[in-house]
Amino acid sequence: MRLEKKLNAFAKDSEFRFKELEENKAAIGSDSSVDKKKIEDALRNRSGSGADVTENKSYAARTIYESALAQFQRKNYAEAEKGFKRFLKDYPQDKLAANAYYWLGESYYARNSYDSAAMSFLDGSRKYPKSVKAGHSLLKLGASLTMLKEPKEACATFDEVEETYLPKDETLRSLLERERAKAGCR
Repeated sequence: MRLEKKLNAFAKDSEFRFKELEENKAAIGSDSSVDKKKIEDALRNRSGSGADVTENKSYAARTIYESALAQFQRKNYAEAEKGFKRFLKDYPQDKLAANAYYWLGESYYARNSYDSAAMSFLDGSRKYPKSVKAGHSLLKLGASLTMLKEPKEACATFDEVEETYLPKDETLRSLLERERAKAGCR
């Protein structure tokens, strides 16, 4: 009974500390951020089973991803880029990896770095072709190619979006039409 009380108290204390880390956006979003290993070590010490460690790694991954997304939403694109790159380096197999590639591409696109945006959108759509973001990544690849004055390649990319993703994701239709018009397709 006493051990259970101690474990519960420790869990509450750990949760409180991690909540503080999440709220400290300046620290989490920068290079001087809380080290992934420190987060994982603290979480690992909190629990002993392999399932808990996996769950804790997922928590650390989500924390990094959400911090980067928050930076993007605040239009702090350079910090968002750092966060998404870190996430992809540390957690390439995470279920949010396709989303991270997409938002990384969007952070480049917002800063008119269309070469980097195109590479990120291409990587995301190719590495995770069945993800929810795959069609949108491919669409944004085409938009990036348009901005790079590559209309032929952009139009071919838009054709691929239509053939592969439009039947599954109707939300792409109006976006696809708009981007095709910008590129001068058909």
